[in-house]
Amino acid sequence: RLRLFLPIVAVVVALIVLVWGAILYKTRAEEELVIQSTNTSNLNLARAFEEHTVRTIKSVDQAVLFLKFQYEKFGDKVDIAEYVREGMIISSIFNQLGVIDEHGIYVLSNLPNHKKVDLSDREHFKVHIAKDTNQLFISKPILGRASGKWSIQMTRRINKPDGSFGGVVVISVDPFYFSDFYSGVDLGEGGVVTLVGRDGVVRARRAGDDKTVGQNLQNSPLMKAAAEQPSGSLTLTSLADGVSRFYSYRALAEYPLIVGVGVQVDEALSAYAERRVGYMIFAAATSLVVVLFGAIAIRLLDRQYRISEALRASQIKAESANRMKSAFLASMSHELRTP
Repeated sequence: RLRLFLPIVAVVVALIVLVWGAILYKTRAEEELVIQSTNTSNLNLARAFEEHTVRTIKSVDQAVLFLKFQYEKFGDKVDIAEYVREGMIISSIFNQLGVIDEHGIYVLSNLPNHKKVDLSDREHFKVHIAKDTNQLFISKPILGRASGKWSIQMTRRINKPDGSFGGVVVISVDPFYFSDFYSGVDLGEGGVVTLVGRDGVVRARRAGDDKTVGQNLQNSPLMKAAAEQPSGSLTLTSLADGVSRFYSYRALAEYPLIVGVGVQVDEALSAYAERRVGYMIFAAATSLVVVLFGAIAIRLLDRQYRISEALRASQIKAESANRMKSAFLASMSHELRTP
């Protein structure tokens, strides 16, 4: 009897496995498609922010180079404030522009009523003393002693006529200039845009209303990935706020900076998650229908089996009665023929 039902059970199990296999394959393929689409979008945004960052730094560097050459030519006779007023230097993206002399004293500034400040201990000053790298140095975010504001110090070395160290031109860039620009893109409640240095220190960041800078991401998966290839995508949990995100990044070719764009995993997959629930309900309902049909088939087959068994038992009983009747008649016939 059990062997009779096994084919139906096998068909039911096969159909259920087929339905769930198809649903799981579809959901997995759709999830991968959503992740791929999210990473592509993030990479495109990272490229746009990279181009904006490069243009901004180049604009800053032009101002630094202009002041460097003017100071090397005219010394402390330069009037930085006049350069700014006449539009020779664009001041919309920096807090302050000035000159630090060879002793580390901030001697000239575009700000009125400037007071001389000793900055000889600052990294953006000391890095230029030993040699002229002919490169723009980009510092970590620091609280400026002269401006009193958080800023990223971008500096170049000033050379004396004999080539020796003559000081530093410094421009204090507002890190929130970048984060305010990032706010123009809606990445969802958990989205983030980060400008981080190759040293792992965040220069600018926007995550919702959070614009905190200075976090150290040196040991993060982002920095490890960026060390291996200049652009890419990965899923990571941020060391800055603990949020899991789909993250894409691009390293700037000309400057030691990395631009990263992240979208919170749950937000990116929210629409897909709703569809997946629908798929699971469909698979469960289909499985239930298959089980019901299988149960009905087994019940009908069992009924047919019982009827067959009853008919077989009746036939055996009738045949037994016929045999008994025949035996009785034979016995009576024998008795009648025998005196």
